[in-house]
Amino acid sequence: MTKRQMRRSFNIIALKYLMYNVISVVFMFMFWFGAMIVTGNKNLDTNDNAAYVAQLVSVVAASVVLMAVDRPKKWFKSRGYMSSKGIYKAVVFMIVLQIISTILMVMAESLFNMGGLTLVPKYLDEVDENNIWMILYSCIIAPICEELCFRGFLLSSLKKYGKVFSVVSTALLFSLFHGNPIQGINAFILGLFLGYIALNYGLKWAMVFHALNNIEISFISSVTDYFGEESAVGYALNAVVAVAVLAAIMSTIFIIVRNADKIGSYMSKNGSGMGKCFVSMLCSVFIISILYGLYTFITSVGPM
Repeated sequence: MTKRQMRRSFNIIALKYLMYNVISVVFMFMFWFGAMIVTGNKNLDTNDNAAYVAQLVSVVAASVVLMAVDRPKKWFKSRGYMSSKGIYKAVVFMIVLQIISTILMVMAESLFNMGGLTLVPKYLDEVDENNIWMILYSCIIAPICEELCFRGFLLSSLKKYGKVFSVVSTALLFSLFHGNPIQGINAFILGLFLGYIALNYGLKWAMVFHALNNIEISFISSVTDYFGEESAVGYALNAVVAVAVLAAIMSTIFIIVRNADKIGSYMSKNGSGMGKCFVSMLCSVFIISILYGLYTFITSVGPM
């Protein structure tokens, strides 16, 4: 494939992805303003039910349109068989990645705090994680719709340029999609994991593990908020999490050491040509989405 053909292909994919983002934003504002008109309340904030429903409706609408303009059948092509042992390994690895994400987020936040800044935007502090609409969105709708876009449309479209490139590039776009660095760190690491799962076992498994990831976070947060971190239940939950973390880390180290040769072989076989692909990607319409994502990252950083 020539550079011109590659750039044209990237532009087509990027325009569809840009359309997904634009439709999502348009539907969100349409629903938001509609809620203001119906309720007569011009002071709706990000913690109102209307805000959560607007977010839910927007991603569903964008996903439906994306499926209408692309070929969703190719997104759901069956992959390798996921055995019970494979599920166990994936869950363990996912927990370890959550730990790594948390450590990186704490380190990044601490570094910015030294300069009087925070990576946590104000709207995140206002989110009610126990709101039924928020739970529905984060645990069901988001895992389905986001996976349709990122591990369905984007991953299947970019896979022809290399498996490793498709996984890394979609994880980067998934990170920027979240609009702030503190969530972006977790989204990037989770995106790498979900990309590998989708490539090797199918999109439905990526949806399942995405949902499990969000359900676990939502559950721990809800229990902690309800009982309090310093309650007996809070201490018990922290103890269970600590044991699970230790077990997950030990299991992951064992799995990596045992499969080191396979991992090295997979990377060398599927990781060639990444530099050329990223240059072509940056020279395409993708640059609009990337620059906008970086802009939202930068502007979300504010004073403590």
